[in-house]
Amino acid sequence: MGILLYFSSILLLSSIVEANISIDLTLYSDTKPFVINKDLGKVSVVHEVPNLPRIRSQDSFGTCNGCAASTLVQHKICEHKKIPNCSKVNKNEEVSQLHMISKTTPTESSLKIGEEGSHLSLVLTPSSYAKTLPPSLKIALYALGRNSTDLYSEECLPFDKMVNDHRETTTDQILKQLSEVENEFLGGRFSKTEALGICPACDTINKIFSLNLTSAQVSEFAKKHQDSFESFLYSVVFSSKACKPMTNLPDISIRYFPEAKRSSSRTDAKKFIFDHFSKNNVPLGLSDLCIYKLKDKSKFVKGKNPECWTHEMALTGVRTICNAQGTKCRDEFKVHNCWGQEWQDANNGGWLDADSLLGAVDIDSPEISSAKLTWIK
Repeated sequence: MGILLYFSSILLLSSIVEANISIDLTLYSDTKPFVINKDLGKVSVVHEVPNLPRIRSQDSFGTCNGCAASTLVQHKICEHKKIPNCSKVNKNEEVSQLHMISKTTPTESSLKIGEEGSHLSLVLTPSSYAKTLPPSLKIALYALGRNSTDLYSEECLPFDKMVNDHRETTTDQILKQLSEVENEFLGGRFSKTEALGICPACDTINKIFSLNLTSAQVSEFAKKHQDSFESFLYSVVFSSKACKPMTNLPDISIRYFPEAKRSSSRTDAKKFIFDHFSKNNVPLGLSDLCIYKLKDKSKFVKGKNPECWTHEMALTGVRTICNAQGTKCRDEFKVHNCWGQEWQDANNGGWLDADSLLGAVDIDSPEISSAKLTWIK
């Protein structure tokens, strides 16, 4: 689902983090919860990816798809540049998760997923989302792979600053403000800003994205991109002179499982993940985990109120744990989540029950559909 549709689920999940509860991470009742271990027995078959990027927080901005894709790309950059500590890179070497979002939700006007047109729009409102193709890590990395030089760093627009500036702002408030900005744009009022001499919506844009643009600058962007709010928003958000392509980037070639037009049983998917980490020190992106499901299906509205709100994250390791007698064992995946280091520390370092995680993907199907697992070759 689109990034804006994560917002409400993250808002609900924030209470779990604040309460420091580490048992049930799901908000739907059709499948067993993600189980987190408290008492570890004998641990065996451990494979973890070394030198990972830092844990980021999406906070009130539901940017899990951009954040998860950034984790995979950042790891590849650190490997390519031989950066010894990937968790402490400079801002000019850290992938912008907000810029990555422009690659995860291409608009329908794009002739083909990953073409240049999908790079130059920013989908951040419900009505914008309704015009997009379904977002995924696969799309984000494919788009990047077609033009690996087109990627901005956190120096362009520090996401952490946006998060800190909105500590007291709720997700609903951000959504409301963005929708008001969109309505001003669609009403043609930005292009009249210079004549009117006032622009409350310009102040709103500056507040949301921690910018310092003048009304005249915003008006000029509106005139240049009057046919597309998404393109207008992209040009405004990434208007800083610091927003320039990162240099010395690796070639991005992606792989995914199951392959195109194929599906997999959850048993085979788990086996694939264990095999992957036994042979590769490369993170996997896991897409479309259902974290909140509407109990009343009659309230489902395509593009606005989905039946299942989903989440994306990176997997960075596998292990098997058993009781002291070795008679009962359980498989686990280590997740690199975008809910901040505090959540990671409070939830067993990110080690979650493997079967519960896979059970939350394609919950209404006996199998997992194509490209739910993505990685960079």
